[in-house]
Amino acid sequence: MSRSPSVGTPTGRQGRSGPSRIAPAAGLRIGEDMGAVVGMGDLLAYALFTTTAYKAYGKRGLRTGIVLVTLFGAVAPVATLHIAAAVTGHAPALIPAQVFLGPAAFLGHLFLRRGGPERRMADVVLRGTRGGAVRRPRARGAAAGPVA
Repeated sequence: MSRSPSVGTPTGRQGRSGPSRIAPAAGLRIGEDMGAVVGMGDLLAYALFTTTAYKAYGKRGLRTGIVLVTLFGAVAPVATLHIAAAVTGHAPALIPAQVFLGPAAFLGHLFLRRGGPERRMADVVLRGTRGGAVRRPRARGAAAGPVA
């Protein structure tokens, strides 16, 4: 008895019913042999790194974080796949992206730290976005302006 491939099975193999397993990853496939997949854990690490760099060092930290994530989280793993395939003649199935970003993030932190200490959360909350003026919370019941 032959069954037709059910919806949701990978490659339509017979004898397996129900939905296929879902990989926690985001990816892009171009053609049959070109594709890239990044795990959700890697994406979370990239987002947290850039967010904390921005919180701790401001715009300079954000720029540094985005550059490091782009170069060592996206470009370096993909380039390594192609370089390894050219050198060895066979493409590796997996390149762990954190192998590249981890050391680069540490060196980026050391670079940012040379510019001054990290900002505290109080500094981030009290600093105004325009002109760098510090906003002071008004006391309760204080008048809005001078009384004449």
